Amino acid sequence: MLKLSRIDGNAIESYQKHLSVFTSLYVDNVSPIESSARVLLPFDCLAELSSKSVPYPLQFRIRSGFKTCYAGVLDFTAPTGIIIVPQWMMPALGVEVGDTVLIETCVLSPGKLIKLRPQESSFIELSDPRQVLEMRLNEYPVLTKGTSIVLQYAGHDFIIDVIDILDEAGNTVDAISTVRADAEATELKVEFERPLDMPPSPKEMPITELENYETKPVVDLSGVDFKPPTITGKAQVESIATTTTHTPFSGLGRRINEQETATEDRKSEITANEVREQRLRKLGLLS
Repeated sequence: MLKLSRIDGNAIESYQKHLSVFTSLYVDNVSPIESSARVLLPFDCLAELSSKSVPYPLQFRIRSGFKTCYAGVLDFTAPTGIIIVPQWMMPALGVEVGDTVLIETCVLSPGKLIKLRPQESSFIELSDPRQVLEMRLNEYPVLTKGTSIVLQYAGHDFIIDVIDILDEAGNTVDAISTVRADAEATELKVEFERPLDMPPSPKEMPITELENYETKPVVDLSGVDFKPPTITGKAQVESIATTTTHTPFSGLGRRINEQETATEDRKSEITANEVREQRLRKLGLLS
């Protein structure tokens, strides 16, 4: 079936055909398509496409009921009336071997961002998982949101879930093209989500409002009677330490320039005279 449409002002034809779906297990060499987004079509499809004005590179929308998947084409070596698809595409389409699907040519826009989730944490434990993805992504000329692609590396099949796809305008879309018409790769950003088999990180403890806490000092100082410091001498400090009552204005007076008052000077003179008299009596010079 052929339909006419336009791209960049040029009329093109949209090609449609019903085919029976089989997996790559039904062909001798399964490796070329099993870890890819490419399919095998019968030779008669090539003859029909060659005679029509269809967009290139060839991209197909594959439908089964309400489910849709997108793919490129590897070659036209499938038996007549049959389409060979990768194994991962079967559950994406919700089909079983021998079911009928509808293929239709389409034009997908380049993408800006894809969000991927490895099903195994061993993938992100590789020395450079982004480089592995870049090397294997050329096998996926198109990517479909909601599918699980397969990346073969170091003898292991890593299953990667396509969580979300954004086009160049930043809008979520069902599918994108990873190659341009000139076969050059597009610049595509990749975000990895937590692997499916990795347990979630412990949830952060909720922060309680400050009013729920009763703040207390480190040392209980409620029973201490704080007094302002004094400028008394040592004798006054000793007097305070041995006195339980407080007598106002009982301390020694001092001038602002720290000199003792006249009262203190007289006491000092009397004390000095007594000491001198005691020395003279000991020497017999004073009776």
